[in-house]
Amino acid sequence: MDNFNFELLRTFLVVCKLKSFSRASDYLYVDQSTISKKIRQLEEKFGLTLFARTAHGVELTVAGSSFKRRAQQLIADFEKLKSDSPVK
Repeated sequence: MDNFNFELLRTFLVVCKLKSFSRASDYLYVDQSTISKKIRQLEEKFGLTLFARTAHGVELTVAGSSFKRRAQQLIADFEKLKSDSPVK
């Protein structure tokens, strides 16, 4: 089974929202290099370029926009699964 870290998706979604690796690092209280590493891991794992770097931050690529919709759905499904599970 392929293990996957949902934190990568959450980081990706924060970068999407803030449109900046720097602002995402401040928001998540981690180094900017950590944000870059997590996004690079996603890009390598899925063979996609998710962001285009600009002078003003980052913008989603076409592939990134599609990935964002799927990531949001996956996180929502995962959260629902957790909330539907009986507490142990």
